[in-house]
Amino acid sequence: MRRFFINPEKVQGQTVALGEEEARHLRDVLRLGPGARLTLFDGQGMEYGAVVRACGPLEVVAEITGSGREEGADGARITLALAMLKADKMDCVLRAATELGLSSWRPFYAARSVSRPKEGKGDARISRWEKIAREAARQCEQARVPEVRRPSSFEELVGMAGEHEISLFFLERETTLFREVLTRSAKAAPKSVLITIGPEGGFDRREAHALAAAGHIPAGLGRRILRAETAALAGMVLAAHGYGDLG
Repeated sequence: MRRFFINPEKVQGQTVALGEEEARHLRDVLRLGPGARLTLFDGQGMEYGAVVRACGPLEVVAEITGSGREEGADGARITLALAMLKADKMDCVLRAATELGLSSWRPFYAARSVSRPKEGKGDARISRWEKIAREAARQCEQARVPEVRRPSSFEELVGMAGEHEISLFFLERETTLFREVLTRSAKAAPKSVLITIGPEGGFDRREAHALAAAGHIPAGLGRRILRAETAALAGMVLAAHGYGDLG
């Protein structure tokens, strides 16, 4: 059954209106109309069965036939803090990380970040990330959409260690591998995990020291030197398997 994202504020009793973007996809791309049965999700854990009742140029109105809340996923809520990369790389990482169970997306600026949106472009990028997260959640049939935050400074990132039960940052040539960190923390069953990945070229020495001093745990991914976007997905897979609900 086709899945569509809805704004929870658009649910009015047993009636719900799909937004313009979703309505266009339903009507013009999928060629669906009145009588079509849908699955709707609001990004906050609620799912609805619905039947299309009316198709207009700007919205589609559907009747709700049933509802339920997505069962809480086993494992920790995982936040991925990724240093700003080129736009297409950020998009790809966000899409794949959402499929792997991402809960929160926290981009940040590091000393070696080469991607810094021009003035006035930031809001457009946030909107694009929100759309990517919704589409990825719809594709992998999860009812929750990751929280998308605006890019923060490195100093703000450093202070995030206290917001999570476990905070990791991955370093090139770090001798303490992730599996060792996992073994030490396996009994804790954390509810929240932060994984941090640096930019192309990695963290500089000052940044690595600041992160460790604030309580972020350094971890390695092995002997290979990975691209930043590859390291981000490798870290996400390991965290989702070790602390989340993957596998």
